Amino acid sequence: DRAGKTFACETGNYCPRSEPPAGFCQQNFALLYTDGYWNGGAGVSSNEDADSAANRFDGGRYADAIAQTLADTAMYHYKRDFHPTYTNLVPISRLDQVGAAPGAFASGQSTMHQHMKTYTLAFGVRGTIDPASVPADPVVPFAWTDPFNAPAHKIDDLLHAALNGRGEYLNASNPQELQVALERAFLAFTQAGSSTSSAAFNSTSLEEGTLLYRGFYDLRYNTGELSATAVARDGSLAATPLWRASQQMDAKAIDQRVMVTWDRGATRGIPFRYSALNAAQKSLLSDAEMRFLRGDRTVEQPTGALRKREAVGGLLGDIVNSSPVFVGAPRGINRDQSPYPVSNLYSTFAAREANRTPVVYVGANDGSLHGFHARTGVELMAYVPNKLIDATLSSRNALDQFASPFYQHRYFVDLTPRLNDVYLRSSAAAGRSWRTVLVGGLGGGGKGFYALDVTDPERYTDETRASDTVLWEFTDEDDTYPLTAAGQPLGGSDGAVRDSSNRPVKDLGYALSLPVIGMSNATDGDNEKAWIAIFGNGQNSTAGIAKLFALFIERGQDGWQSGDVVKLDTGFGVPVTGPLAGFPNGLGSPTAVDVNLDGTVDRVYAGDRLGNVFRFDLSASNPGAWSVTRLFTAVYTRNGQQTVQPVLSQPLVIPHPTQSGFLVIFGTGSYATREDARNTDIQSIYGIWDRDETLPATANGSREQRLVEQTLVNVLDTGTTPQETKRVFRNTDAVEYRPDRRDCSSGTCVTEPGTYGWYVDLDLPAASLTSGGQAIAGVSTAPQYPGERAIRRIIERNGALVTTTVLPALDEFSCYGTRPGAVLVLSALTGGDAGQPLIDFNNDGRVDEGDLIAVDDELRSPGLLMNQTELDGQLVDLATLSGEGSTDFLFVSGGNDTIAYLIDSTRDRRTGRLSWRELDFAE
Repeated sequence: DRAGKTFACETGNYCPRSEPPAGFCQQNFALLYTDGYWNGGAGVSSNEDADSAANRFDGGRYADAIAQTLADTAMYHYKRDFHPTYTNLVPISRLDQVGAAPGAFASGQSTMHQHMKTYTLAFGVRGTIDPASVPADPVVPFAWTDPFNAPAHKIDDLLHAALNGRGEYLNASNPQELQVALERAFLAFTQAGSSTSSAAFNSTSLEEGTLLYRGFYDLRYNTGELSATAVARDGSLAATPLWRASQQMDAKAIDQRVMVTWDRGATRGIPFRYSALNAAQKSLLSDAEMRFLRGDRTVEQPTGALRKREAVGGLLGDIVNSSPVFVGAPRGINRDQSPYPVSNLYSTFAAREANRTPVVYVGANDGSLHGFHARTGVELMAYVPNKLIDATLSSRNALDQFASPFYQHRYFVDLTPRLNDVYLRSSAAAGRSWRTVLVGGLGGGGKGFYALDVTDPERYTDETRASDTVLWEFTDEDDTYPLTAAGQPLGGSDGAVRDSSNRPVKDLGYALSLPVIGMSNATDGDNEKAWIAIFGNGQNSTAGIAKLFALFIERGQDGWQSGDVVKLDTGFGVPVTGPLAGFPNGLGSPTAVDVNLDGTVDRVYAGDRLGNVFRFDLSASNPGAWSVTRLFTAVYTRNGQQTVQPVLSQPLVIPHPTQSGFLVIFGTGSYATREDARNTDIQSIYGIWDRDETLPATANGSREQRLVEQTLVNVLDTGTTPQETKRVFRNTDAVEYRPDRRDCSSGTCVTEPGTYGWYVDLDLPAASLTSGGQAIAGVSTAPQYPGERAIRRIIERNGALVTTTVLPALDEFSCYGTRPGAVLVLSALTGGDAGQPLIDFNNDGRVDEGDLIAVDDELRSPGLLMNQTELDGQLVDLATLSGEGSTDFLFVSGGNDTIAYLIDSTRDRRTGRLSWRELDFAE
């Protein structure tokens, strides 16, 4: 009772209430822990859980005929409004929803009043009521025991209080169970269900039947969701999803699930059934654990020994960093001419597969890549990477942990898969042919990638046929040892050199790099171009050197041999001095470029954890001639202090609008570790001109020497209701591109630095100026959100760039686990003001001058700092759909919400040469 009164600021002492607007959605939790039976007064004198006409939160399964119980106290502090003058913006949780009687919440309602949720934990004591016997339907009455009649009934009252307070009742009989129970409770306090998964669509243009797919997670219960929501012609989303994958999985018999894995020794796909596993796999997984992973509830507690999952929606694991990808009709263009194969035309393949079953693929932290029918949400197949289940392998999270009653959240299959149509030989077809190939990775789950042939979903009818879809896995076990200067394996062929943890020194780190699938300039045995999967070596490799991997997709099907994998060594490894001393370096997500428009990967750009950005030349037909050049190093300098800025997200590469060469555009920062989440180092966005110099001028010296700084500011837009914070470039400095000049006229040669691009530091103070030009007094000049970083996808439209930012984690009293961030708009050429209206921020159905903002009597093209009442979580990659006329649709997603804006789609404003394209997905 004191906890509730404290949150309501009624004790006269400490008041933990946050001021508006944060206080509007502040969540309050109480954890009652006991190893005995409660005593003392309840704090409330009435029977608070009895059915009353005043609200819809009591009665039904909550009601009893007894007053002054612990359960009454929990109900009292749940159903009453702690702060009636505050706007009711507390997020409605899953427990609120499943515990609500009809009418408790309005249709589509997502927030509620300020209240307290109650969690209870009994250690070493048991009541008389089995929690599973309490009705799942909140309106069904239940016979509660009287806590004043027997000591054990007081433990029943603990269960009753957790139910009334929409929390959880946790029970532990030993210290290990106690630790797990406490961690589960505290995780529930700090992380609600949300999404960091980007949106995918079943079409590239907005038309009848367009669906938006998004993945979600709830780490409190280790569950996830994939939903499909209809998109109307105006870009708005339907109020309820067309389907939810978790519901479909609950309804499917476990023996009907088609699940496959990889047999590393036999180099082939096999059914994911205990009888089909090899000895190494069986040494990790028991038959019961296998059945658990297939969804068998009979092996769960209390009838079995394994972890009890949620009764509803408990079979689909959390989807955190993997975004869904849609596979429908083949989308490649201009592939009927050389160097594509001309004897087996792509157009014939595309016509044959035009009406194949549409599938949405997404990785989940239940250990599987799932394939769901895109129209119904029914699971068609699941792939379980062998890396997670083979007990002889290391550097991964072991999948048997997922079934343990003491399970603490782990990542397993946590990377967004990538797709392309590839010409290769596979077991699913006779001879070489066009196939649709998916390449995915484990993300934080381990050091490994996998490839599947997903051409024909009809093969998913049984596990024997589905096994043919598995092409290969590539893990650190398959990786060759790094070479010495003499070209010999480090430590000899047996890998005698090991790190401080006694692990072999290998180049492949955790699979955090998004792969790219493309046609290389190398040829195969039939004189056709060979297709490759390209990715950075990722973080935390034992060798610690940033390297680019290029895997020949066809060759990995019979195991990895010499020449099947090409590694390009940047030479930048573990720093010896400085703040990152001892931390292994790693290469991030690459961007592939087709320079001459013949369809091959000629060039790749990627950055590393030490801030370096590299150009990889893959234009030669001989992979031995492929090379790497450092282009730039991102370092933030303030007051003489230098901070390395990691470059791990995928760069955007565009042809330079006015010069030869390319603009390589990227944001800095990392969000891969717990330390990253709260890191407050200043990050930036860069645009670097690559003139294809053998020794790039930008590789040396400070950024201030050759780049122009643009300054972004926050402005309070007084013309909106409620007032919004817009982000604008108050002044844009000219960027006059020119190379370095060598002047020897004085007899001594001097290099005059040229201008090679621009940068924008994300160190904005809070708004100190209104759109009307008025100064706002008392605003600190310190960065408002130190640690803000632009690590999401960058979109280029009409010479303007659009991206989103990620903000560092919040304090303990924040409304949400994460804040949304900002949508930024800037010029690709200058890094400053875009000079044109781009996004319909005023929502009047037009992209025009009404979407600009006046600052210093000049109209500016703004970005927008998103409000938590609009988007309830971290912003993810932007998504677009083609519309009609001169506008498309831009979808901004954060947390559980998505907002659609019109965005200008005029195509004819770009100047400069167009003999180039960036390769990503199927082109």
